Amino acid sequence: MILFSIIYGLAFFLVISLFMVSFIPLFLLRILGRQREAHFYLGAISRMIGRFLLFSTGSKLHMEGRENIPVGRPYCYIVNHQAYADTLVMMAATPEAVGFIAKADLKQIPVIRTWMMVLGCYFLKRDSLKDGMKAILYGADRVKKGYPMVIFPEGRRSKGPEMLPFRKGGVKLATKAKAMAVPVSIHGAYRILEKKGRPNPTWIGVKFHPPVDTVNLKGPEEDALADRLRDTIQSGVRELQQLSPRR
Repeated sequence: MILFSIIYGLAFFLVISLFMVSFIPLFLLRILGRQREAHFYLGAISRMIGRFLLFSTGSKLHMEGRENIPVGRPYCYIVNHQAYADTLVMMAATPEAVGFIAKADLKQIPVIRTWMMVLGCYFLKRDSLKDGMKAILYGADRVKKGYPMVIFPEGRRSKGPEMLPFRKGGVKLATKAKAMAVPVSIHGAYRILEKKGRPNPTWIGVKFHPPVDTVNLKGPEEDALADRLRDTIQSGVRELQQLSPRR
C-alpha cells in the first residue's frame, strides 16, 4: 500500500507538470491583454485537472445545483472542508477558475505552488491575525474584479461528515466584497485519503445552494451570516449523505 501511495504521488506531480505546458496559451492571452479569455481558458484547464485526478482514484463525482452559481455578479464560494481533495472537487465542479485561501505550507511544494499562484490563491499564515486580514482584503479585491474565490470557514479539515464551527472571519471576504456568497456542501471527499491514509475510490457529492446577497446586510444580519451559511451547508451535507452509497 505504501508503494501504491508513492507511485500515485509521483503520477500526481507528473500530471500537474504535463499540464503546465497548457499554460503557454494562457500566458499569450494575458500578454495580449485578453484577461477574460485567459480566465475562462484557465477554468477549462482547471476542470480537466480536477476531474482527471479525482477519476484517477476511481472516484465518482455527483453534482447538484450548478444553476445556482450567479452570472454577471461578483461571487465567492463558502464551502465545508472535509479533506485535501476538496480543492480538486471545487476545481472539477465550478464553471470558472477559482482561487483558494490556502495554508502557507503549500507554498513550499514545487509545481503545486506554481499552479496555485496561477489560480490566484493566497498563502495564509494561520497564526497571524495581520496576515488573516491581508488574505480577506486580497480575496475581496479578486472577487470584486470578477475572479471567484473559495473559502473554507472551518479553517481546517473535519476529516468526516460532521462539520467544525465556522470562524466568523471566514465569511468576511464575502461581506467586504459586497458579493454573492454561494454556500457549497461537499460530502465523501474525506474517504479518498484521510480515512485510510492512501488514495481510495469513493463517491463524492457536491451541492451548490442558492446564493446569499451580502450587499444590504448590516449589523446583526452580517454577524449572523456565518451561522446562517453553516446551517445551509450542514443540511446539504446530510442530504448528500442520504444519496451516498457509503454514508
